[in-house]
Amino acid sequence: MPRVTRKAGARSAPARKRVKRLAATKIRKANRHKKPSGLESTVKSWFDEDGIPCKTEFPIGSNPVCHADFLLGKRTVLELHGCHWHAHDLCVKSPLKWQQERRRKDAARYRFFRDQGFDVVVIWECEVVQEPNRVRAMLRAIAANKGK
Repeated sequence: MPRVTRKAGARSAPARKRVKRLAATKIRKANRHKKPSGLESTVKSWFDEDGIPCKTEFPIGSNPVCHADFLLGKRTVLELHGCHWHAHDLCVKSPLKWQQERRRKDAARYRFFRDQGFDVVVIWECEVVQEPNRVRAMLRAIAANKGK
């Protein structure tokens, strides 16, 4: 029986496929949906309970594409931010360099949405945790006024 030899460092077929799969999962492409955060899941469950129609991870623009966390009606974007990751002024007193960069990116996203003709509403994690009834009432009011 002839002996098959491989080049040094060559991988077997299953190992190559595994490497490709791992690399693909680490990159979030514009058309790939991310797993919702706990905050997004909470707010989505509120919308479902209250019968408020919304779209999640709604793409806006063509090049580049920005995904809004939620779209209420035709022109209201709802962005949910974790206080640590987006450096909320009330929760993060002295933001680190990467948090300052995140703030700049967030401001650019808001400008982009507004330039596209959308209203932008930002809700912080601490608001949802500390005052859920107030936030939920605010969301109902937004949906009643702009969600048509």
